[in-house]
Amino acid sequence: MRVVPSLFIFIICVFISSGQRPNPFPKGCKAQIDVVFVIDGSDSISESDFQTLRTSISRIVDGFHIGSGETRMGIIVYSKGVAFSVPLSYDPVYLKDQASIMPHPREGTNTHLGIEEMIDMFKKDKRDGVPMAGVVVTDGISKEKEKTLLQSRLARDLGINMFSVGVGRYTEEEELRGIASNPDQAIKVESFDELLKILSKLVQLVCPNKCMMPGVIAYPNDVSKNCRLYWKCEGEESKLTCCPRGFSFSAPVQSCIPDPKCVEPCGDEGPICNKRPSVYQPTIYEELIEGYGWVQRSCPPGTAYDRVTCGCTITQTPPPPKRVCRVLVHIPFDIDCVDTSGNGFLIKNHGVKFTRTGLALFEGKAKLVIPNIQRYLGSNFLVKMRYKEFPSFETQGLLSNGDCYTPMTLQLIKDSIRHTYKIENSYRQRTGFTIPTNFKPWNEVTFSHDGNTLAGSVNGIQNKKRSNGPIQRTPYGISIGFVDGYKHFQGYMDYVTIYKCANMNVYNKY
Repeated sequence: MRVVPSLFIFIICVFISSGQRPNPFPKGCKAQIDVVFVIDGSDSISESDFQTLRTSISRIVDGFHIGSGETRMGIIVYSKGVAFSVPLSYDPVYLKDQASIMPHPREGTNTHLGIEEMIDMFKKDKRDGVPMAGVVVTDGISKEKEKTLLQSRLARDLGINMFSVGVGRYTEEEELRGIASNPDQAIKVESFDELLKILSKLVQLVCPNKCMMPGVIAYPNDVSKNCRLYWKCEGEESKLTCCPRGFSFSAPVQSCIPDPKCVEPCGDEGPICNKRPSVYQPTIYEELIEGYGWVQRSCPPGTAYDRVTCGCTITQTPPPPKRVCRVLVHIPFDIDCVDTSGNGFLIKNHGVKFTRTGLALFEGKAKLVIPNIQRYLGSNFLVKMRYKEFPSFETQGLLSNGDCYTPMTLQLIKDSIRHTYKIENSYRQRTGFTIPTNFKPWNEVTFSHDGNTLAGSVNGIQNKKRSNGPIQRTPYGISIGFVDGYKHFQGYMDYVTIYKCANMNVYNKY
């Protein structure tokens, strides 16, 4: 068979007994689930790489909460045929021992037989109502490709949600995408050093309640922005808790630390408001709806939103707020992709869909384009957006000022560990930096430039760098969810707002 150096593919499947296609994993990493690892033992995998795989599978037992009444795990090793099988077990010690002695037959890559055996194991020993997960590890060049794709299709027809992860420089893109439930779930990583990191990250993705993640005793409350308020873990439950006055919650140490400036009301001292003003429009506010994000609302005639009362109150004509930036474009996605700023900018929609809860769904090659905006925008502006991504390890485009196969002088891209900011000034000098991604269900990102400095923030983490001049204009508009040369953004967006600024502090919050 063809030998490919340093290559593995992980296919992660989840089967729900109801037959409906589920999310990648059930909510909560301690929820009941059965996991079977199907390991390729072919001759294209070196002995050292296979030993790394043994170690990784042994250690990942700790990532899933193997134990009576919760997660079970099984192991299958295949090559020319199925060479080794460990039935589903609750015993973590036994599973680690078996993982450490997995044989390496080195006889071929009949991936379809491994997938078939995995499905049979699930059918023979399934628990009613308990999701079943399968992790198939292969070198990516299956001997019977069509049969592999057939078994993958059969798995999907049974409601199995499949992922593929390629490790190394050489992958067969067609097979990766054919195995996965959709192209966005065909994932690549660079090296075996990232192997365990990727598996651990996948475990984290199934833990929306951070108190179910190992080592977490408390975490920030991202909704209220109250410096004293945080979530305290009591067992597997999250409880809203306040730091003492003069203390703020620190995420790195998971506890309260002295902060003389943090004296705002918290808890019984004052209610926590789930509403906020909407882009400086007094009669409009946004309400946080659990599971959906921020939804725009209108105050009744003759009233305006009041931060103090957290609601609409009768008011005379309010004075305009003081600010250094004015809204140029605001797209809340409540009514298609209409600009509600009052400036009437045209928004061209290329495949973006919309939910009834005020969210924009970006799938496939969907994007939004705002043509002709650059001549109004200049080089002193701020772009702010809030998004929720689908699980992916591919680099995706969020913001640019170009079109397909054309030069771009403004780019914002993201991958699983960082956001990358790039611009080119009018002297053809390039500037850029990165901001690490702190994983959250919803992410708030800014991209700003003041004529001489590029700046940005991701969930409050900031960075900036001198650009030594204005951004070079292009004849194209601003694209949302697209940067040429990278995958389109895949996920939901809550809003996109573009500000035209003057004498701007690039770290001001708007």
